[in-house]
Amino acid sequence: MGAQDGTLVEIDGLRKEFSSAGGSTIVLDDLNLSVARGESVAIMGPSGSGKSTLLHIIGALEQPTAGRVSVDGVDPFALKPNEVAAFRNRTIGFVFQDHALLPQCTAIENVLVPTLARKMADEGAGPTSALTPVECAMELLERVGLGNRCNSWPAELSGGERQRVAIARAMINRPRLLLCDEPTGNLDAATGHMIGKLFIDLQRAENVSLIVVTHNESFAPLFNRTLHLKAGRLANS
Repeated sequence: MGAQDGTLVEIDGLRKEFSSAGGSTIVLDDLNLSVARGESVAIMGPSGSGKSTLLHIIGALEQPTAGRVSVDGVDPFALKPNEVAAFRNRTIGFVFQDHALLPQCTAIENVLVPTLARKMADEGAGPTSALTPVECAMELLERVGLGNRCNSWPAELSGGERQRVAIARAMINRPRLLLCDEPTGNLDAATGHMIGKLFIDLQRAENVSLIVVTHNESFAPLFNRTLHLKAGRLANS
């Protein structure tokens, strides 16, 4: 299967091994994964099982030891370094447990950060191609319920609000794939559920593929599939 038949992410025989003075540790071993366009997938597993490592490899942030990775028909590890950065910016959105907002920037300025590396108007990016980057950012902040907080500093926002800004930032370039690493890990249960529903609502509205690493059992049923990572491989729940 490939990019032409509805598959966005395809991983075959993935292996990740970390070496140290004390020897090597195999984190991912002969792992296979296929994610369709517009599909939402939750990946669960104990701490240290390699969930974040897998996400980083899919997002081309970390090199695999062996195996094949394809995202939207492209092997990002076959690209030159500058090409990998451009591919990530164009194709993948990231949301992490720590929202990673820039404290010196307002909410809307944080959302606009990814557009600095991509000329959205020239490439027709954004929720509506006719919109400017600022208009796109405002639209996204409205959609995540923060239209009235666009000029607020991160320190003035609650944890849930900061994470909603991070979601808007991840969506500003209209990625085909959204990767989220424990996005509700620092939030209370009620706020975490709200963030989870927001992810699904945006994923369905934009038809973006969504892969979320989470420990939150109540979060996982919102997704099309839930997979468990154990002994370096994925299995259905």
